[in-house]
Amino acid sequence: MTGIYDHIRQLYDQNLHSNVVTLANFVLSASDHNPEMLSATNKLKTFVHYADSLFALGQNRKAETTYRKALLFKKTLMKCKGAKPQDNQKETISDIDIKYQIHLCLLNLKLTHQAIGLLQTIPGKQRTAKINMALAKLYHQGGLERSAITAYKEVLRECPLAMEAVEGLLSLGVKGVEIGSFMLEGTSTLPNMEWLTMWVRARAHFYAREYMPASSLLRQLDDRSTLRDNPALLVALGECLHHAGDHSAALSVLLRAHSLEPHLHRGLDILAALLAGERRLRELERCIAPLVAISEYGPETWVAMGYYAHAVRKNAKAVYFAHKACLIDPRNVEALILKGLVLLEMKKWQEAGLHFREAMLLAPHRYEPHCGLADCYIAMHRTREALTVASSACKQLGQTPRALTEMMLENAVALLKEQVDIQPTCKLHQMLGDLYSRMHDADKALDHYNMSLRSSRECYGDTAVGYVQVRREGNMCIVKGRICQEFRVRNTAYAAEILINEEEERITSASFKDCIAGQVWIPTTGVPWTECSGWTWRGAGPLQR
Repeated sequence: MTGIYDHIRQLYDQNLHSNVVTLANFVLSASDHNPEMLSATNKLKTFVHYADSLFALGQNRKAETTYRKALLFKKTLMKCKGAKPQDNQKETISDIDIKYQIHLCLLNLKLTHQAIGLLQTIPGKQRTAKINMALAKLYHQGGLERSAITAYKEVLRECPLAMEAVEGLLSLGVKGVEIGSFMLEGTSTLPNMEWLTMWVRARAHFYAREYMPASSLLRQLDDRSTLRDNPALLVALGECLHHAGDHSAALSVLLRAHSLEPHLHRGLDILAALLAGERRLRELERCIAPLVAISEYGPETWVAMGYYAHAVRKNAKAVYFAHKACLIDPRNVEALILKGLVLLEMKKWQEAGLHFREAMLLAPHRYEPHCGLADCYIAMHRTREALTVASSACKQLGQTPRALTEMMLENAVALLKEQVDIQPTCKLHQMLGDLYSRMHDADKALDHYNMSLRSSRECYGDTAVGYVQVRREGNMCIVKGRICQEFRVRNTAYAAEILINEEEERITSASFKDCIAGQVWIPTTGVPWTECSGWTWRGAGPLQR
């Protein structure tokens, strides 16, 4: 080794980053006072190795500062009149690579806009596939769809088999045929690549919300020996089936994928939701354990842990885990859905609604956010808004069974609640309990089942009817009493008088004094008068004994 830089480079090549940081820090300070210690080119390289090592150690802010010092030093070096062309052009590190590293530091510091601004300073003709891919992903996350499409296409022009760029374009609505034209140049000379065309077609169907054709193509790929038991393929198939509402098939496929690759992150969040929904908690624990054991906490892992906490009634922990997933990926739909579900169960309906609405904005094609938001409105007794959400779900999702079921359930609940307010019976409360149970609202279902049991007891009617007097005059029977409505047995009773024609077995008239609802006229055909207290009849229905 001829100089101090060679020792720094040896440490760097061996990934001894902490040693590089210590040595480079001293050497750079010493070279400021003794320029002969490092040549200009080697000093620039030392700056970059120092910054790379800081970045590898997670010191993002200090790494960013050092990278910027490297850029500034390079500009000074380029302006040096005595520098040789080969020193400036061949041996120095590219500005583009340094700016790319600065952008990674900024992303780790959550300074997304600054990262975009920095990459945009690179002229278009000088942007490599790496720069275009980074820009495309940032544009995509920021909702700049046209710019994202342009950047993704630039990546495919240079690298025709960049699969993440293909997925990005499909998700932004670019036709599969157009994408295939970019990929043709890279695949035309390669043998046995028919599976790639089918994969792109399947993903195109998936992003077009055509889940059945997509799952059919993916099943065909899975049946072929070349891609049999491929975990990524199985996860994609599981996502298709889950979005289509076929939860049992999705669960089976995702379990198969994770049995083949226990440390797989993708699809773990959906698998956790399905296992928690079926209360298969031991299997859920087994799926989470491999990733927790090696401390790999991606957003999917946090969501899976959140579903487990939610299933064992540790809602505070579930919210915390979902929040951790959102901090890693603010656009994670599964984390937002989980957080909304837990907050809904905690009866924090406003907060839950905000999370469901955010999930709807990010993924309007997903059923769960629409259903969750409708449940929030129902819990807040805002039936009209719930119906609006259900109607919107049918428009967004199409006339699918799940969307239609949601709207029918919401309509049924609204109708029964109106009827219960007018005329409560044990049967109506039981029906409401059944509907809430189907909608997975256990608290409301239990409330209505309890009301149904209370109102079906024999003493319940006796409590509603206070004092009764009966007098007969020929065929006519006059009944007077003090009664109240069955669901308000603790309220002050009001006077009731009923005139019955016993020969014809018909109620001739019924009046309820001091009762506002008694001014309303309603037929009584087939309804016992004790269940219709609060109304006035004028000879319409048969006698009820």
